[in-house]
Amino acid sequence: MAKKLVHLRWIEDILPDGFLRKHMFGGLGYYVNGQIVLAVFENTGQKTYKKQTFDFEIWNGCLFPTEREHHEKIKKIFPFLITHPVLTKWLYLPANTEDFDASVEEILKKIRMGSKLFGVTPKPKKKRLKQ
Repeated sequence: MAKKLVHLRWIEDILPDGFLRKHMFGGLGYYVNGQIVLAVFENTGQKTYKKQTFDFEIWNGCLFPTEREHHEKIKKIFPFLITHPVLTKWLYLPANTEDFDASVEEILKKIRMGSKLFGVTPKPKKKRLKQ
């Protein structure tokens, strides 16, 4: 179960109206119009994945769900975003990034304006067979 956000709770104040929050991978996922548009994590300390060490914490910041086909275009607009090392289909902004708050606000402004570059429609969950 995800813990409550402490340092990044302010992000909810700038999300589009009517967002839905759900627990996700030890963080919180945010949905707008049925699409996941943001996942926020505050898990400090982890910088290693599959024997590779990064200069940022891989679960402390904001993940922006998007289709891979949009990555190049988004990175031209927001060059501070990186491909997440674990969830490579999504773009990431580590919390230790310079101007983190302003960068998050800039991206969420695009999302509030209805940018089609951000957001992924979740696949329906498969029904379990009762035994």
